[in-house]
Amino acid sequence: MHEAPAVRTPVAARRSRRRRVASGAGVAAATALVLSLLGAAPAQAADEIAPPTDPLVFAGDTSYVGDTIEIPSVGWTPAEGLAFDVVWVVDDTELTFAEDDPEAVDPLDLTLLPEWAGSSVAATVHASAGDVSASFTVSEVTVALPPVSLGTPTLSAPPTVDAPVAAVIPGAESGDDIAYSWLIAAAVVGTQPTFTPAPEQLGQSLSVTVSVSRDGFETAQATSAAATIGAAAFTTAPAPLVSGAVRVASKLTAVPGTWAPGATFTYAWKLDGTTAGTASTFTPASTARGKKLTLSVTGTRPGYTKVTKTTPAVTVGYGVFTAPTPKISGTPVIGGTLKASVGTWSPAPSTVTYRWLRDGAAIKGATKSSYTLTAGDWKTKISVKVTGARTAWATKSVVSAAVIAVKPFTVVKAPTISGTTRVGSTLTAKVAPWTPTATFTYQWKRAGVSIPGATKSTYKLVAADYRKAITVTVTGTRSGYLTRAVTSKATAAIAAPAPIITADGAYTIGTANKNATATTPGTIKPGTYVTTATDQCVWFRGEPGDADPLGFGWTREGTRMIVTITSADPGFETYGCGGWAPYYGLGTPASSFGDGAHAVGVHVKPGLYEMGGDATICYWETFSDFSGSDGALLGMADEDAPVTTLRIGGDVRMVFSQDCGTWTRIGD
Repeated sequence: MHEAPAVRTPVAARRSRRRRVASGAGVAAATALVLSLLGAAPAQAADEIAPPTDPLVFAGDTSYVGDTIEIPSVGWTPAEGLAFDVVWVVDDTELTFAEDDPEAVDPLDLTLLPEWAGSSVAATVHASAGDVSASFTVSEVTVALPPVSLGTPTLSAPPTVDAPVAAVIPGAESGDDIAYSWLIAAAVVGTQPTFTPAPEQLGQSLSVTVSVSRDGFETAQATSAAATIGAAAFTTAPAPLVSGAVRVASKLTAVPGTWAPGATFTYAWKLDGTTAGTASTFTPASTARGKKLTLSVTGTRPGYTKVTKTTPAVTVGYGVFTAPTPKISGTPVIGGTLKASVGTWSPAPSTVTYRWLRDGAAIKGATKSSYTLTAGDWKTKISVKVTGARTAWATKSVVSAAVIAVKPFTVVKAPTISGTTRVGSTLTAKVAPWTPTATFTYQWKRAGVSIPGATKSTYKLVAADYRKAITVTVTGTRSGYLTRAVTSKATAAIAAPAPIITADGAYTIGTANKNATATTPGTIKPGTYVTTATDQCVWFRGEPGDADPLGFGWTREGTRMIVTITSADPGFETYGCGGWAPYYGLGTPASSFGDGAHAVGVHVKPGLYEMGGDATICYWETFSDFSGSDGALLGMADEDAPVTTLRIGGDVRMVFSQDCGTWTRIGD
């Protein structure tokens, strides 16, 4: 409340009644206000009453909530003795106040309430002096919320690409609701509290408009001054490195390191300050030898200030040859000539020189690509050093492996082979003396191919040697002499084993093989035997004359039979079978077979076979081994159910056929 002017009637003398009726739920109270102001002194007679202004006006067209608007209390005519009645009106609704309401104390002013925001307030003043009275209407004033008091916003930092910038708002308070409009060329580019300029916005002007809302206040808006978006700076830009040896013909690779943020790189390789290459790799030419090499790496990124980093200067060194070890060809025998082969150098040297070495020391005058061994070289190590040279390349020397200078044997004899050329027999190599005396080693060969482990002077023939020629190579060595290897003449093709039992009769099982006679049983070693029958062949395993032998078999003249005799057998009898030879599994599996016994996988292939004869007279058997026992019998012909096909499976070790004609394989 403003303090009452002195000319006004004392408060105690006032007899006015005011009653405020509060509006509910946001609706302005509609009340009437009647103010009756009675002066304590008698009213002064007056001809007319005039207000201080004509018409009465409030200061300004708009007042804010919380302001107090006043009707002038001075400047009236007459100056004294006036009594006032004031009616305040809000949007055409009169206000009334309770007597104890503070507004009732002074009828000439009114404090504007928040619920009147947006409404118009006017007043009618009834002034009287004695018998004279007059009414005056005070001009309307619009009630508004007070605006938020803002200063001009500024940017938190000069704007740069990829760097967030915020608005600094003078007058903003915690709890304010703030809307942001980041502007480039009058276009809104962001609405968040911060804005990060993009690379394509480099050089453009950036400003921010803020709208600040606060309870009880009118939203205020303000715009910052525009600022130009500047280029960003790399946060990490390390010095580059050069990978590789800095020398002629050596490929160098630029290593720019890890930049933050990532950059696009360009390169400048410079020799004595002159650009010689712009790729990420560089290979110094021979003309670069001795010059100072630097590498400059320039990193760029849209919206960023480009940065160039340069390596320290390094002198380009000599190129380095890639050179193989030279080789010596020729027989290192006294009087013989050795020749050096340099191989392929990279790059090719302009000049190549030679130096022959004896036990590592240079041989006087031996500087050509070839060298003839002399008597003084005997038993020494001879090698050759090859040196290559080329402009801008470091001279390189490489030394061959050494050879021992030797003398030749004066007499060399080829070996000879003795022994029976049948599987199971032993061959012996014999070597006549060499001059001087030599130490011999042996290597037996089958059809010209070395036989693993056959390195003694004797060799026992095995199944793999069947139908192949055998040779032996003898190598003679002696310190200081040229090692020589000579090979024997080949044997005839190795034949099957010779029969060891040829006589019919009974045999006991023993440790030696001996033919039976008409009066004396023979002996036979345990083992597997094979024969081609010379007559109607029959054999038995068991006691002689036993009606129930352990095993038996038969075949016709000219057909094969196989039997296995064990050390546990009581005996063995053979009649009309001819000579039994040790079985070595010799043969080539065929796709067809006829009468006789045939080992599966040796004489015949497994599979499905079709008979070529008369099924009614055909007889066949299959066995899991060569024992001829009932336990080994897997299958046999059945005269009541003759078959025309026979499957020889993987469990069949031997098949026997008689009077079946030719069996032909027709499938697996």
